[in-house]
Amino acid sequence: MSVEAEDEELGGVSAPDAEDDSLTNSGQSSSSACEDSFDEDFESLRQDVMGLLAMHEELEGRVGQLYKAVERLDEGLAETLSRATEARNDLSDGRHRGHLDLRQKYRLFLEQQVAPAAMKECLAHPRHGYRPERVARFAADICVAVFRLSEERLQNLLKLPYKSSGWGDTAKSLARGAEEIELAADRLDLQFCWDFYFRPHSPIDEQWQEPWGSCDPGCPVRFVVSPAYVVEGRIFARQLVFTSPKKSGNGA
Repeated sequence: MSVEAEDEELGGVSAPDAEDDSLTNSGQSSSSACEDSFDEDFESLRQDVMGLLAMHEELEGRVGQLYKAVERLDEGLAETLSRATEARNDLSDGRHRGHLDLRQKYRLFLEQQVAPAAMKECLAHPRHGYRPERVARFAADICVAVFRLSEERLQNLLKLPYKSSGWGDTAKSLARGAEEIELAADRLDLQFCWDFYFRPHSPIDEQWQEPWGSCDPGCPVRFVVSPAYVVEGRIFARQLVFTSPKKSGNGA
């Protein structure tokens, strides 16, 4: 074979190799461009995340400052209220918030437990018939048993002249309800008391008394149904008192 023919044969083989090299270089260039684009996108995303984190930290700092400002305002308000009400017996300050809640609980106890229990017992005495004064007196006996003689609440209640068959369970519920109120008041670390004092046949003193049920507020006080709830000289719940134009015989 001649040299020319051999060169032609070699030249025919080397042409595809040159084309493969061109494709390889083109693929490498495209891959490198994609990698560069990905790196740029990743760096941009990282910068965005870092910016968001910085904004989050700044907002957290501002929120913390706002909370501290609110706390300072609360403290200042409580101090101002304390000074403004220090010499008043008819107002309460920030230290008495727990007792304000207990006042509501005490009222609900009277309305939802004491009054219904007294009415039920009076209705169980058909011979005597139902009278508002009998209900009020039995409610007063319950209050004395659970608030004035509080050391033996249940035993005091069971000594009352009850007639209904379920009085034992009712007495347990009444004793438990009164005990919860008194224990909650004890935990507040302020001196409190249940005030039963009144002047018989005197007009209602609106500062610390109000009529029981449908009693006429213009009539004189006959007896206390429920005591006043007093905290360090401040009246949180006024007495509920039974009134009538004149004294009836034997409280029948």
